[in-house]
This record gives sequence, C-alpha cells and structure tokens, in this order.
Amino acid sequence: MENIKPLVSVIIPAYNSNDTINETLNSVFNQSYENLELIIIDDCGEKRVIDVLSSDDLDRIKLIRHDSNLGAGAARNTGLREARGRYIAFLDADDLWYTDKLKRQIDFMQLNEIAISHTLYSEMEGERITKNSFSPSIQKYQDLLRANCVGCLTVVLDRELVGNIEFPDIKRRQDYALWLKLSKRFDLILLPEVLGIYRKDTINSLSKNRFKVLAGFYSVYRHLGYNRIFSVFLVIQYTCHFIIKRSKYDTISS
Repeated sequence: MENIKPLVSVIIPAYNSNDTINETLNSVFNQSYENLELIIIDDCGEKRVIDVLSSDDLDRIKLIRHDSNLGAGAARNTGLREARGRYIAFLDADDLWYTDKLKRQIDFMQLNEIAISHTLYSEMEGERITKNSFSPSIQKYQDLLRANCVGCLTVVLDRELVGNIEFPDIKRRQDYALWLKLSKRFDLILLPEVLGIYRKDTINSLSKNRFKVLAGFYSVYRHLGYNRIFSVFLVIQYTCHFIIKRSKYDTISS
C-alpha cells in the first residue's frame, strides 16, 4: 500500500475545441503516471465535446456540460468541485503534455514538500515549435506582480497543503489572479524542465488585441483590491518588465 501513488485530478475546460481535444486527451492517457482521474467541462460550446469522444474515452473520463457558457475560470471551478485527487493539474483542451510530465512533477513535489509547482513549456504555432518559456526558479507575490511566468497548463497543486481553492469571477486572466492570491501563502516553485506544449491561437490570440490584454491585467489588480491609479501603475510596470525580459530572452534564443 505504501507504493500507491496519490490520485491526480486533471481538469480540462473545453469550448468549441473539437479539433484539438482528442490529441490533448491522448497526451493525458499516455502519461507514465497512472493514478489519474480526468474531468472535462464542456462550457456549452456550439460543438459538443461528446460528439468527438469514443466510448472508450467516455469510460475513462468524467464529462460535465454547462447549460450556458460561463468561461474557463468557472469551468475549472466546476472541475475543482468534482475533483477527488490530492493533486490538481490543469490543462486546456488545445494544449499537450509530454509523457513523463506528471510523474516528474509529482515526484519533485513530494521529494521537496512543495505546495504549488509549475514547469517550462514549448510554444507551438500551427505544427511548429517556436520557442520555450522562461521563468525564475521561485516566484513570490512581488515577482508575480511584475511578470507572470506561470503557464496554467503546467501547474500542479497539492490540495492537502493548499486547501480548497477557486478561480476568481473575473472575465480574463483568472489563472493569474489565482496565482497571485496563492503566492501570498506559498512560493510557486519551478521544475526547470520543458514538459508541456502551449498551442498559440494565431487567429484569436489576445496578444493581437493589446487593449484586451491590458484590460485583463487591470481587472486582476482591481480584483486584488488595488485602487484605480495603482492598478494602472501595475499594468505599466508589468508591460515594461515583460518587454525587457522578452527582449533579453529573444536575444539569447536567437
């Protein structure tokens, strides 16, 4: 009994992701870590997730469909309420994990008694890997205010240490707001290995609408209780820090 690995709950919000979700699911099914439960939340997309799942897939997952579209944060919260695992892992319905992702990360967390960990990941445009992410080894609250280097697809939480959590009810950047809240109690620790693939949406990416990006960060800081002026300052600080770090990173990578 001592060798039984703790249960990991994998939470996947899905919205009109039928073109990619099977590849995503295969990256979970192929994990070398075997004690998993997989929870998919269909956030009331026009394309129903169930239409592209096989009967074998349905036997291996818990599928929940919202009656209305509530957004990714609310979908993850639905998954959190259903999750039975000690560890919680997040993955979006168009992203991928490498085979040893969970095994490497759970072993790392247990060995070092870590409450929250994340890893590096690759960025994919179309079928081409373009670059790998960058992150400091430890991120504290003040670090995250300047730059969020935590990819949601890589995060694993130990619920025995963190307790019950939920994503804030804001329109964008719910994951960033949650990391900030958690970082007031725990350091976010990096396992410095590339263990996932983030698929960039080159058509609808928020990075193409800078106003929405800035508005998203502003809403996070307001949600945290900062006044309007200081929230604007934090948005400017974040933007400047990102430009400087990205410039250095691109120079190193080229």
